[in-house]
Amino acid sequence: MGQSAGLNLYRGTSVGPYVLQSMLMALREKVGGCSIREQYPQQLDGVLVDILRRSDSAALAAVVASVATHTRMRRRSASGSPQRA
Repeated sequence: MGQSAGLNLYRGTSVGPYVLQSMLMALREKVGGCSIREQYPQQLDGVLVDILRRSDSAALAAVVASVATHTRMRRRSASGSPQRA
């Protein structure tokens, strides 16, 4: 499986083992879910860093990057700060 394929598995847009796709999609939903981000924003950063430290997987790093980017964009839009292109 190529690197780009692994990076898109959590979106379900790449071909790979279904169990891996399901795990990554569930992780993305659980960690990146709105209720988690809004109720525990300080803990979320620690969880994301912990996932990166414990893993050698590019697919897990892609999920972390997706959650972190989405969370950062939501914080900016909520505070009224301009978003960078």
